[in-house]
Amino acid sequence: MNSFDFPDAVILNVDLSRGAVWRETIPGRDYRLYPGGSALAVRLLLERVRPGTDALSCDNLLVFAVSPFTGLPVAGLSRIVAAAKSPLTGGIGDSQAGGFLPAEFAANGISALAVSGRSERPAYIHIKDGNAEIRPAAHIWGKTTGDGEDIISRELGGNAEIAQIGPAGENLVRFACVVHNCSRANGRTGIGAVMGSKNLRALAVSCAPKPTPADPGALGGINRRAAERLGDPFWKDFSAHGTPGNVGPLRDMGYLPTNNFSSGWFPDFAGLSVKGGGKCYACPLECKRIAEKSPKLEPRYGGPEYETIAAVGSYCGITSGESINMSNQICNMYGMDTISCGATISFAIECFSKGLISERDAGMKLAFGDSESVHRLMMMIARREGIGNILAEGSKRAAEIIGCKSRELVPASKGQELPAHMPQMKPSLGLIYAVNPTGADHQSSEHDTMLFAPMGSPARRWLSSLGVSDKSFRIPGSRDKTELDELRVRFALLTQRFYSLLDTLCMCQFVWGPSWQALGPDDILDLASSGIGWKTSVEELMEIGERKLNMMRHFNAREGFTKKDDTLPSRFFDPLPDGPSKGARVDRRNFDEARELYYSLCGWDGPSGNPPPEKLKSLSLEWLASGLPGMMSAVVLAGGQSLRMGTDKALLKLREKNFLETTLQTLSMFPDVMISSAGHEKYRGVNARIVPDIYPGAGPIGGIYSSLVASRHEYLFVTACDTPFLSASLIREMCRAAEGYQCCVAREENGRVHSLCGVYHKSMIPVFKELIEGIRYKIALAYAKVRMKYFGLSPGQAAELKNFNTKEEYVELMNSGAEGRHTN
Repeated sequence: MNSFDFPDAVILNVDLSRGAVWRETIPGRDYRLYPGGSALAVRLLLERVRPGTDALSCDNLLVFAVSPFTGLPVAGLSRIVAAAKSPLTGGIGDSQAGGFLPAEFAANGISALAVSGRSERPAYIHIKDGNAEIRPAAHIWGKTTGDGEDIISRELGGNAEIAQIGPAGENLVRFACVVHNCSRANGRTGIGAVMGSKNLRALAVSCAPKPTPADPGALGGINRRAAERLGDPFWKDFSAHGTPGNVGPLRDMGYLPTNNFSSGWFPDFAGLSVKGGGKCYACPLECKRIAEKSPKLEPRYGGPEYETIAAVGSYCGITSGESINMSNQICNMYGMDTISCGATISFAIECFSKGLISERDAGMKLAFGDSESVHRLMMMIARREGIGNILAEGSKRAAEIIGCKSRELVPASKGQELPAHMPQMKPSLGLIYAVNPTGADHQSSEHDTMLFAPMGSPARRWLSSLGVSDKSFRIPGSRDKTELDELRVRFALLTQRFYSLLDTLCMCQFVWGPSWQALGPDDILDLASSGIGWKTSVEELMEIGERKLNMMRHFNAREGFTKKDDTLPSRFFDPLPDGPSKGARVDRRNFDEARELYYSLCGWDGPSGNPPPEKLKSLSLEWLASGLPGMMSAVVLAGGQSLRMGTDKALLKLREKNFLETTLQTLSMFPDVMISSAGHEKYRGVNARIVPDIYPGAGPIGGIYSSLVASRHEYLFVTACDTPFLSASLIREMCRAAEGYQCCVAREENGRVHSLCGVYHKSMIPVFKELIEGIRYKIALAYAKVRMKYFGLSPGQAAELKNFNTKEEYVELMNSGAEGRHTN
């Protein structure tokens, strides 16, 4: 890395349970490792979500994140990530969306919004001028997204972009999504259900001045280059037809998923009545479709993309374009992921056809090609009525309820339903479907068709810059499309890392990418330099993508995921029965060998398929390798009254909160937070475990000893209750510095040691016990007996540990206005 001063990340935290809002800053040197989007979100989830947390409980964390590029006036830079532990897969959940809200989110000076807890009543969050307000939403609850958007827009004077859930999210449908402008969605992994579980209806972001680029002239050069490339015939055709243009070619080749993936041959598909015109902030590419207005269709709900056309069309045997448009509208009105919804319904139809679901079970007859039953099932799922209550669990969980042979019909990997690109045609994509941390996803790597790019094309040059060997490319027009050899596995892995980077930097994969897109890797380097002054390299960018994938994989490993979860539905290993693709299949032995090779290329453990500690350390993820701080407990020492203060210091007010509440907010990154106090009864009701002092007369050493005994983890971060300016960034640095030591405590440049701000290992328990029983209560006496480290504080960090021991100091604090500066 060079000496560039990477911008800090600003995290806006909202605790819905307590109605609390606070800001936190991640220093630029850390932010550069996780520069926004998916990477920043998964870092926060690893730090703050305990392993085994119920995804639909108040303990899950919901994160919206953008990147330092978001909102710059260049095509393809207005996207936002929504992430949480997924209620659909039980692993990491992550989904992207475009539109206008992302640019406004970034314009408010926020890198991420981290939402914890659960509101007692329905609410929505309004962000304005970089701050958040929790507003009531009971009057919106139960309404469609269109009605909800109208109400919120009127309340905010029409000057806000809105992302919200619909009734499906409120009813905890496990594939509920977050809908923007009624027509764009953070669609996958069930993030809408997480919002519903928190009683959070919407996120509304008021408009604000957009960021200024570091070098406007150079950025203008990128815009001119983008405009020139987007003027090519290919892109003009793409603007005119969008992704629905994929339907015809894939149908003709016999690879349009049909009747719950039992076939790829669907010759009877009819046309759609859609038009172009939908676009995102600062982007000339009108790639979004809009349905033609009719008595039943409202253009505000957009039009279906290719994935939707297949999922609610050919998956279910539906040939009618009007029916597909209506299915898309229902999903957007009620807030459901069209892929998972369509795939789950196609699963139910096949179960019915095989006698695994009866007419009595379903409340109707189900058949491929029956539009009316598909629409009825969608409404039942959104409302969790009848069999819809089972299907709202997603196809994998529904099969566990239905039983019998229904498990063989589930169209999902890791519980997430498959998109409409068939592994029989795109084997490397099928491998990524299986190993991808979020489950099957068609936008997590480049598609195999790019291996047939012509000589001299930008695709070949850009892919080569990622490390894809020239030998990987096939001869255009050849039939070599199915073997998962080493070159193809490398292609899958390298492009997966690059797409992981794109999701981190929140870049549209239509405009930015490694092959067929308008702007490639070298353009990203120019954007980094002209946009924020970041002189980077393709190697650094690829490592960022790799780091994020390893973080996601580690999150899943904590939840019990292993290589057994890295597989495809069994039917993909059987030959397709008809049409031009008859006989095509994924070779199981070849797939298994390719998966092992993939693990090896990743540097992951073969038996488990997960990253070992040495791999995490190589990616600057020592804190995960050692379990710090995500697998660490924390304690606030709140010993009681001070004779000099005349009151309990923990309860002294700092702005709207007291010292203890402020400190607990800062410690929210830890999965296990405690309060140690002899007079612990007065702290009941706070959001932390209460640990009574085992040795109440021993002072702070007794509190640390008692907390180490009670700690659920090997390491314990300790802080006093009267240092309210302690920041999360300082805590993280100390936790990382503590690896390999029995204790690590803060020390100022003048030699002053802060024993009550440090990290202690459980191996300190017998050392402290010996001192306490010997009536030697000085913590420093233990340092000579163990392997310890002093953490050197900068002057700014030392100021964070300012404590208050007299009434005069506290009055001076309140009079100075310094209490308003604390942002963590």
